[in-house]
Amino acid sequence: WKAAEQTTVKLLYGQAFRTPSQYEFSYPAGSGTGLANPNIKPEQIATYELVAEQDFHHGLFGRLSLFHNEMNDLIAARVQNLTQNIFDNAFNVRTTGVEAELNKRFANGVRGFVNGTWQQSDFSAGPALDSPEWIANLGVVMPIIGEKLSASLRENYVSDRPTRVAGLAAEDAFRTTVTLRSEDALPHWTFLLSVENLFDQH
Repeated sequence: WKAAEQTTVKLLYGQAFRTPSQYEFSYPAGSGTGLANPNIKPEQIATYELVAEQDFHHGLFGRLSLFHNEMNDLIAARVQNLTQNIFDNAFNVRTTGVEAELNKRFANGVRGFVNGTWQQSDFSAGPALDSPEWIANLGVVMPIIGEKLSASLRENYVSDRPTRVAGLAAEDAFRTTVTLRSEDALPHWTFLLSVENLFDQH
């Protein structure tokens, strides 16, 4: 929907599923560690999203998104009869959140971006494992030789969250990535050289 000359509003809906793998169907039985489960159902997800996009002119573009995801019949291994492993449709997840993003392109070719996401997840089987409440990214791309060679710097932040190990939480983490990118140095080729987690954050 074109709400104004420079404003677009979208309402999005999607569905997807994942069929259990052969590993999940039969590995516990084949390895002697548990039981096969031929009755596992596919994982399913339904997504709802309301998006507003704004062109602020002069190379500045913004986006705001409200989203809600419903994931059902997620597959996980569990222990049965104290010693036997079995894969089963173990839990459902509901996630609601908001995401905001700004992108800027300058006249000299430099591009910058910043985005952030807040989300709240509800797990039917317990705490929200490996599901951070806050995620953010900040980056800049600088041309060195026009469009043929550029350098970029990206900073990623992920807030603390519980892990699958009882009583152990992953702390807030910052991750820095530096990338050198070459476009068409050879016809139809792109070259990338990246250093990930530059400051060795754990």
